[in-house]
Amino acid sequence: APRTDDREAYTLRAVLLDKNGAVIHYCDEPMEFFREEEIAEPTALIYDASEIQTEMSTILEEAEKGKTVIINGLRPGEYQFSDTIKIKVKSCGMRPLHFVSRKTGHPLVEGYTPYDFRLWYNKEADMITPIIRFTFTAEGAKPILTSGNSLRGSAWGQPLYPALACAEIPCGKGKIIVNEVDLGSHLKNPIARSFYNRLVQYK
Repeated sequence: APRTDDREAYTLRAVLLDKNGAVIHYCDEPMEFFREEEIAEPTALIYDASEIQTEMSTILEEAEKGKTVIINGLRPGEYQFSDTIKIKVKSCGMRPLHFVSRKTGHPLVEGYTPYDFRLWYNKEADMITPIIRFTFTAEGAKPILTSGNSLRGSAWGQPLYPALACAEIPCGKGKIIVNEVDLGSHLKNPIARSFYNRLVQYK
């Protein structure tokens, strides 16, 4: 693949020739190539969903002092961190999804294109796998990545409401970021790695 310093568009052209070298048919396939980023060392505090109950007071304390705290993979249910921070998580109403929207205006998604957050390859599974299984709502949250969901049960045939896939919640001098996007399984993808690096070093 061509080496690039950032992100560059190329066209791959396949040409079918006859025995005399005449072109019978050709096909153009647009492709993009990326510079491979190293995985960044986090400056944010990162917690898994399993740690929430035991670490909730620490999460609030660190965020209020000015830290960025990231919580990954909350399961369906309701979580109350404080009087003002309440999070409701729900399974995706139309089963796990392969895409989310980056059209939020948040600085963490600046420069990404409309189709960047979709169809990510999972190296361990050796195929494309879903990137989001749950969405959430939280009053006062600033959307980073979004999806849609129904109010209850399956979303088939129901109107969808905007739902959060990743969002920033102000907390004291800092912030809590809830992230439901499966970045860990998809870090072989340039956009997943780029977004992960931005997220874990966000201040």
